[in-house]
Amino acid sequence: EALIHSEAVGRLDATYKLLGMDTEGPVSGEKAVDAVYMCLTAYITGSDISTLSRETLDSTCKSVERDFPQWANTKALIQEARDQVAPALQVLEFSDTQLILEMVSENMGHRVDEGACQEIENRLVGLEES
Repeated sequence: EALIHSEAVGRLDATYKLLGMDTEGPVSGEKAVDAVYMCLTAYITGSDISTLSRETLDSTCKSVERDFPQWANTKALIQEARDQVAPALQVLEFSDTQLILEMVSENMGHRVDEGACQEIENRLVGLEES
């Protein structure tokens, strides 16, 4: 678990650097949410974020959003975690963003699976009604 945590923090740190954000200073809540989203998107595509350009990361995010429409739900999950971690804060420290990433990572599988299952169920019901 400590190794996984360390890897996630390393990916988030690399994401901050790629986005020109300082891990030693506060960032807006919106920027923190974007950083977590991009970090997770790079992770699920198997991309090494420390070797990507900003343009490649942006392109990767757009491709994932196009090819996997349910991935858009990830932003809402990140925002929910942000609201739980620091509901009253307008700016977040790197440690706050780490907590958001951890919370999302713990809950994402369930939520993504739940959404995919609901989509399949809706299609099956539609076929049944046809």
